[in-house]
Amino acid sequence: MCLILKYSHPKKTIIKNTEQIRLYPDQIKVNGDKISFVTTNTINRQKSVYFGQLRSHDQKWMLQNYSRAINLSLSAKLSRFKNPTNVNEFDIKKYYHYQGINQLVQISELHMQPNDRSISVSDLPHILRTGLLLRTAGLPVELRRYCLALIIGFRDSDFYQAMIGSSKLGLMHVFSVSGMHVYYFLILLDKILLLIKLPNKLRIAIEVGSLIVYFQFAGGSPGLFRAVVMAVIGLLSQAFKFKVSNIDCWSLTLIMQLFVLPQAVYLLSVQLSYSLALGIIVTANWRMISKTVMLNAISFPIIIYNFYEWHLLSIAATVIFLPILTSVIFPMVVLICIVGNGIFITTTCEWFIKLFNELINQVGELPGMVVFGKPPLWLIILELVLTYYLAVNGIANSKRAIMIIVSLYLGAFSWLHFPLTGEVTMIDVGQGDSFLIRQPFNRHVTLIDTGGKVHFKEQVWQRETQNYQADRLGINFLKVLELVGLMKYVLVIKMQIIVATCRHILIKCKLIVLSSLGVWIKIRALLNG
Repeated sequence: MCLILKYSHPKKTIIKNTEQIRLYPDQIKVNGDKISFVTTNTINRQKSVYFGQLRSHDQKWMLQNYSRAINLSLSAKLSRFKNPTNVNEFDIKKYYHYQGINQLVQISELHMQPNDRSISVSDLPHILRTGLLLRTAGLPVELRRYCLALIIGFRDSDFYQAMIGSSKLGLMHVFSVSGMHVYYFLILLDKILLLIKLPNKLRIAIEVGSLIVYFQFAGGSPGLFRAVVMAVIGLLSQAFKFKVSNIDCWSLTLIMQLFVLPQAVYLLSVQLSYSLALGIIVTANWRMISKTVMLNAISFPIIIYNFYEWHLLSIAATVIFLPILTSVIFPMVVLICIVGNGIFITTTCEWFIKLFNELINQVGELPGMVVFGKPPLWLIILELVLTYYLAVNGIANSKRAIMIIVSLYLGAFSWLHFPLTGEVTMIDVGQGDSFLIRQPFNRHVTLIDTGGKVHFKEQVWQRETQNYQADRLGINFLKVLELVGLMKYVLVIKMQIIVATCRHILIKCKLIVLSSLGVWIKIRALLNG
């Protein structure tokens, strides 16, 4: 019977498609010998994300040094996004779906050659982006990173490791091209056009067209959509002399967002963009310090729902560092991109930015990181509604709302910290299957790690930035349950290849006790090193 079933169900044939794709280097992300890009599939005309591997160092050089379009000849097959292995693990399928991308394509063979076709208007944003990438290639590392992140929202493979302090202190939104960048862009463009003394309607038409180009130039992210559309509505109201209030402008933009790409509202960047923009509108007449505190209060429930932790120094960091970023560093990097790589100015700017970034990283390492856990969604919505009520009516007139907000946060924090029941759960901490054992009220929590991941030898140009899977797998799961810092960690396999991941888990989770079978000496040496 088994033999009959075996021969009656032949293996499914994997069909590989051959495609010809034309892209600019700015559209392709490179990390070691791995590449990825998003484009429309030439087979079924669906927006797809492609993943592949470079065949040689020459291909990588072409992507990093070529200024014109490139023809990609590739053999690829349709694949599926991996499902999350843990509760609340980063879901890559949903992440791409919220951006209108529902198809994954794996590249098996890849060939590249220059494209000699004449350029079109739609190529202009990519020509500008690629030109900026090449123009900043000779800059020092920190200065180039800030230039690309602040101007076009480009983040290299080392970005999040280098900006760990900004991530902890809640300053990462500055590096996502949004309202601040559109504001500076419009001011600069408006002053140039006023010097030329163009007619008012012609000047506004040029500004609207420039904003559309800038939207693509800066990456065309869903979060940037809000800032650009609100700016366009404001310009059109000036041109046709009709008054639109800020709240009406915000509402119209949100309606357009829901028509164009409704699923984007699930993205964290879009949620923060719209919620903070509304917060700025309702606190327009507040003092700077009070406004900063209120905007942090608005973003707080969204942050803990997505990241499960919050730093107590976030408000102070925003008050101190944000003005420096917006008023000093942003104009500085714009000037560098315009003037170019001058020895004196480049050295001075690199020194200042490096010192500034190191200071933020040191402040981010100070005590004060509170692992809150993940509250239920209904509580997050209720907290947001109450916080906006507080912002609209003022603190002095909303003392009861303040008491309710604080009580709800304290209740959720206590519930997550002291669960009434225990559990035994099998999870993935990034290096194989593991077991989490905890008793009621988190009296004793133990994580037993049993697996490993093999890495083969690579050449220098093939090495990608080391990103631990534990960050999006097991550590996320532990933060959701608020178990960071409470556990005993048991490593039960003696393999050199998992020692580094073990060290990463120990540092991230601030574990109290380590038990192991034969690898403690190697791990202790890594921790001390």
